[in-house]
Amino acid sequence: MAGERPTPKSVLGLVGSYALAFALLVLGSVVGGAVAIFIAAFAYGAVTSGEGVQDMVNVLALQDGLGMLGLAEGEYSTSAASAIYTMAFYLSFIGIWIVFLIHLRASKRVRPILGAVTRRTAGNTPARLGLGLLLGFVLNGACVLVAVLEGSFSLSLVGVNVAGIIAVFLAVFVQSSAEELVCRCYLYQRTSRVMGSHVVAIALSTVFFTLLHLANSGLTALALVNLALCGVLFGLAVWKLDSPWMAFGLHASWNFTQAVLFGLPNSGGITPFAIFGVTPGTTPTAGFAYDPGFGIEGSAMAKVVLVAGCALVWWLGERWGARPTDLWADAGAAGPGGAGGPDGPGVPAAASNPSAPTAENIAAS
Repeated sequence: MAGERPTPKSVLGLVGSYALAFALLVLGSVVGGAVAIFIAAFAYGAVTSGEGVQDMVNVLALQDGLGMLGLAEGEYSTSAASAIYTMAFYLSFIGIWIVFLIHLRASKRVRPILGAVTRRTAGNTPARLGLGLLLGFVLNGACVLVAVLEGSFSLSLVGVNVAGIIAVFLAVFVQSSAEELVCRCYLYQRTSRVMGSHVVAIALSTVFFTLLHLANSGLTALALVNLALCGVLFGLAVWKLDSPWMAFGLHASWNFTQAVLFGLPNSGGITPFAIFGVTPGTTPTAGFAYDPGFGIEGSAMAKVVLVAGCALVWWLGERWGARPTDLWADAGAAGPGGAGGPDGPGVPAAASNPSAPTAENIAAS
């Protein structure tokens, strides 16, 4: 990446960006929580003819427990109540989208990063979004298959609620893409711009991503390693395939597969809405592909598939010849105080964006 060497001032500014990212995450969580409660209460009120509005508000805002919604802790359901509650849990991350988009739009210094979530980034194509969704399902599904075959647990069909599945999937996508917006768009782009290295950008954004999960239930050393590998995998999708959209799809599909399709812990947490679930009356046991406390992500098998996923994304990037889009190419002034970013001038778009759409790249996507 072209640009000046990082200076103490630019590095200090980068540290400030990480601190700001955490502060905006907290603010976004508050905003998103309020938005999710309002939407969930409205939706549940529509289902219950207005009678369940206060119950949903109490459960979500006051943590009164699931009993008020006719649900039991640790049990699966495909009812409207379980779908709306689960949707609200994931939809609360919409506040992160709101807060970060406002920040990116308002600040000239980081405004070019908006291009990471639009087609301004050449690798943001429906095909690569779909590839991310497929790969996330395959990687997580492989872990589940091995866990079932080794006898760590058995699965039973809970039920099918098509409207609930769609609503929950969209909410999971909001949650997963919000984390990617922060880590693989905002922090990744800021770091690569200042440090001039995609490797450093992946490393630092992955550390931030991993630290965000320190308070999760059932966390182990192996789970921390696997969370870091997830961060590397998502980062490689941005670097080697020039596609934050692929990272969005990977993350969302991984989470949806384990938490909703199979009813397993998502980074230690379980929500009530699931299509399949652990067979009632049985207790999951630890194995190569499963950790009862943290789920699939706490297993040795997860480490194997995540390393394989990283290798696959690297290989695809090399084969397709994708190159990262320079989001600052047309951003203007140089230098630490310029709109072009803290570490150097913009360069002509044609020279800085080798992955601009060409017949070869489009075909490869």
